[in-house]
Amino acid sequence: MNTNFEIVHYFDSEKDVLIQSQARRFFIKAKGNELEIKVPLSLISRLFSKFRLLCRLLRLDKSNCHPVFTEKGNLEAVIIIYQSTVYLWNFKQLKKTYSLPGCRNVMHQAIAESIEGYFFFGEYGSNKNRDEVPIYRSIDRGETWHEIYRFTKNTIKHVHAIQWDNYEGKLWISTGDQDGECQIILADIDFDKVEVLGDGSQRWRTCHLIFEQNYVVWGMDSPLTDCYMVKLNRNTRQTELLSKISGPVWYGRKWSDGKYLITTSVEPGINCLDNKAKVYVSSDLHHWDVLWEFDKDHFHPVYFKFGSIGFSNGNDGRNDFYMHFEAIAGFDGRSVLVNKDSKF
Repeated sequence: MNTNFEIVHYFDSEKDVLIQSQARRFFIKAKGNELEIKVPLSLISRLFSKFRLLCRLLRLDKSNCHPVFTEKGNLEAVIIIYQSTVYLWNFKQLKKTYSLPGCRNVMHQAIAESIEGYFFFGEYGSNKNRDEVPIYRSIDRGETWHEIYRFTKNTIKHVHAIQWDNYEGKLWISTGDQDGECQIILADIDFDKVEVLGDGSQRWRTCHLIFEQNYVVWGMDSPLTDCYMVKLNRNTRQTELLSKISGPVWYGRKWSDGKYLITTSVEPGINCLDNKAKVYVSSDLHHWDVLWEFDKDHFHPVYFKFGSIGFSNGNDGRNDFYMHFEAIAGFDGRSVLVNKDSKF
């Protein structure tokens, strides 16, 4: 099923929750109820957002929307990040909770929730001057945010993602982009104990980590060198290269029947030579095969976005999920519900 929504942020068939967005408009379906939330935006930007190319140029479609569930699994609130502002929708009101000084929004799948119910994200901005980069935490389910950690000046460009690891009970933070800036940092929820992994090289540049009991796997997110899947031994902290991948890896998810998926982007660099964004599949995290591939459209990648494919969160390990597309020929600005029988 195709939709006209630019992003499907969350989809869970068992919880009966679907969260989608179109520029400043967020659509939530939960337990048979449907509602629309409109976050503030200037009149001229609202006008521009109605035209897809202008929306791409001005990044008016970029947002994050993260569900907040009760212990019983009911949706009680939604955290929204849009145009440098963090909001909380609690089904009664839309409340502004924080203003971000250094970024517009974060990458998809980049907001972590710890086992305690704390939420975390780090700033993802252009940061040309390599200023300090903060990480924020909410201990009251998105009502308020405070800075819990700060990368010092000239250490990283930005935070790609923060993910919670149930095996070690820690947060894993991935950073980029240039050599010397690419690391994976492990931390407890208070950042009292921080472990830095990696030598800063492109091997450690990633946007998405896959956690297993004895090891962690990620795809390199680099247009500067050949990209591989990388395996980290939890005990020794040593890495090894696995399958070669055709381009920078941005997103991933667990699929049905024990399979995993990752996506590659199309961006200027030494790889992506075939100008295709791809979805890879693996059943053992070691060997990866192309499942689907899509052509980048003909618009300039810097001004009108790299070609990329994102996944909806939720439905982890189950058959159905959504993919959303940016700068992909025939699919740009659309989301598609897919399963193991889908064909493109």
